Amino acid sequence: MNEKLVKWLTSSSTERDEREKQELAESFGEGFIYLYIIIPILLFINLLIDAIQHSFSVETLSLFAIFMFMSIYSLVKMRKHRLDDERVHNEEEYRKVKKRYKIRCTFVSILFVIVMSISSTYFIPMLINEEISLSIFQFISNLFFGVLSGIFCYYLLKSKIQKEYDE
Repeated sequence: MNEKLVKWLTSSSTERDEREKQELAESFGEGFIYLYIIIPILLFINLLIDAIQHSFSVETLSLFAIFMFMSIYSLVKMRKHRLDDERVHNEEEYRKVKKRYKIRCTFVSILFVIVMSISSTYFIPMLINEEISLSIFQFISNLFFGVLSGIFCYYLLKSKIQKEYDE
């Protein structure tokens, strides 16, 4: 199936050798990464436009569905082949990886709080034609769930570290 799809996308009817197949895979992989960056940017722009117009558009929902499909598909494929595991060979590497994960998860928590605060304070009220209101309860609940998501993210990432040394 994949070879037929590649032949169709490249307008080719001949067989490819291993080098050409690897270059095509690399090219499609780069394209996937670019799309994975561009689609959320377009989604954010469409969401802003929708908030200003007080409506949801098909484009926004389509971009969201495409982005979710790409995310879930890549996560499942990476998990299936265990490409998201981190291998460490000594205690020093283990500590460095844990420190990097703590920084990454702190960033994820902060990003979660910011995005949820902005969306619950501005976007959602604008979309449903309500008055924009700042609520301390809303911010505290976003902060709580942000910290919770950071902790969950950290322990999930930590569970994927494979120690390849004797303790």
